[in-house]
Amino acid sequence: IQRSTEIGIRRALGHTRRTIAQQFLLEAMAVGFLGGILGVLLGALAIFVASINIAGGFLVTLTFAIIIVFLTLAAQFESFLNPFIILLAVPLAITGALGALFIAGVSVNVYSQIGMILLVGLVAKNGILIVEFSNQLRNEGHDILTAVREASISRLRPIVMTSITSVFAALPLAFAHGAGAESRVAIGVVIIGGVLFSTALT
Repeated sequence: IQRSTEIGIRRALGHTRRTIAQQFLLEAMAVGFLGGILGVLLGALAIFVASINIAGGFLVTLTFAIIIVFLTLAAQFESFLNPFIILLAVPLAITGALGALFIAGVSVNVYSQIGMILLVGLVAKNGILIVEFSNQLRNEGHDILTAVREASISRLRPIVMTSITSVFAALPLAFAHGAGAESRVAIGVVIIGGVLFSTALT
């Protein structure tokens, strides 16, 4: 009696991994339910299905992280507008992180998602420096355009220095080798890509 077997799937032209995974899972669940067969996914399909399962939890965690940072900044600045302006850098950081993962050939996994959550706090400091100093200039009587321009110029150097420091601190993670290197590489690549992209555009 053959108690186990392994089934390989090749992607046909015109079909994506998502559609193949969905169709395969539907048929596998039907066979498993009717025939009492226990199926275990292996390889790229297992990684793909696992990424689908954890995607919902990641979005919830990321949302809570943004809300916590927003409320903290709102209490600090006593305003809801300033935190909103500061957190506009978060989508740019996530975009840069995804681009870095694609270039480096690293999959979107739990560790890369942890790095994206870290980016919420790392990229917010750029906006904090500019917004805080521009508020000080406005209190001194400057108009909003002059205050923003002067704050951006005067805070450019510390922003660049802290961003470069963050990137260099993540380099050992991005080029890690040995046991457990996959998790460290994912976090390092996300931090480097997100910080560089958000700093360049903000």
